[in-house]
Amino acid sequence: MIRTRVENLKEGDVLAYPVIDEAGRVLIGAGIPLKAIVIKRLKELGFNYVYIEAPGFEDVERLEMISQNTELEIIKTSKDVFGKIKRTQELDPQKIQHLAVTVINEILSKKNIAIVIDDLMVSSDYLFRHLARTMLFCSILGISMGYSENKLRDLAKAAFLHDIGYAFIDESIRNKKGKLTPEEIEIIKQHPKLADVILTKNNFSSTVRKAVLQHHERFDGSGYPLGLKGEEIFELARLIAVIDVFEAMTSEMPYRKALFPSEVYEYVMSQSGRLFDPEIVKLFSKKIIIYPTGTSVILSNNLVGVVKSINTSYPLRPVVKVFAKMSDEGTVTYLERDIEIDLLKTLDVVIVGSTDLYGNIIDYERNISVSY
Repeated sequence: MIRTRVENLKEGDVLAYPVIDEAGRVLIGAGIPLKAIVIKRLKELGFNYVYIEAPGFEDVERLEMISQNTELEIIKTSKDVFGKIKRTQELDPQKIQHLAVTVINEILSKKNIAIVIDDLMVSSDYLFRHLARTMLFCSILGISMGYSENKLRDLAKAAFLHDIGYAFIDESIRNKKGKLTPEEIEIIKQHPKLADVILTKNNFSSTVRKAVLQHHERFDGSGYPLGLKGEEIFELARLIAVIDVFEAMTSEMPYRKALFPSEVYEYVMSQSGRLFDPEIVKLFSKKIIIYPTGTSVILSNNLVGVVKSINTSYPLRPVVKVFAKMSDEGTVTYLERDIEIDLLKTLDVVIVGSTDLYGNIIDYERNISVSY
């Protein structure tokens, strides 16, 4: 099994896992050779990555992740919550508490779960998918922070509700494909305050309200709406800020394509101590999986391989199953037999980019200016 970008699929490739929609229905089954029309449909639906079968890589297994049922429940709840807020301005704290408990309990039941950008399901609205992923990723990071179960539940609720203020912003602005005008940007910046009004009205705790209100504050004081800096910013808000940016930038948006996780990881790391709390970024770097199992990568010694397993303590140094070598001119020569390299034991070699199985470079040490 290998993990590949949808744009690199070829006719005849076979999905290793089914693709489902937000209602839990199978859109494309596993084990069936893909036709051009199906690949086109995957692109239209906004998928970035899928897992396909590949001879010689049957021993590569997908990472342990949150169940699709849980993610579906989050998306369904977010749609229900948004719909009710727009109609009545009412929220059900107990319903959201139940969702937070469900998410935290599942994450706690999994030993080696990490933050992985994966695409085996599609939602028709980016915002609902964003709320689900932000809630999940924040919860994973919160557990790594050693938070108590009460604090974890508050974090999960705040992460789920962090963009609830968008319910009162016109969809034509929220989903605009072109560049926002200065006036539209100011409207967008109102969503934390709008959320705070709703959460206060519906008797949410001050912990949840502060985390939601301050999630766009930045460590250097350049954020909004209060212009707080450093530890003036509520801790849960500082954590949500990192995940919010990372998840948004690695997702397909109305106005741009999804960026590579490796690009966004470098951006987040570069903003440690500037936009983001350096201690939270440090922990984030230990929980994020930039190159999940099944990802084809190129190493600094020009070897090409597939990530076979993750060293959970050092996720940037996985075990790679090497199958080819790339010359300086870009010519790929396949090895007579595969070899395995544990990057945790081979410290003079690092991953420098990703490729497809044919050695075509997808992402390679690019210095890209990224803004969010």
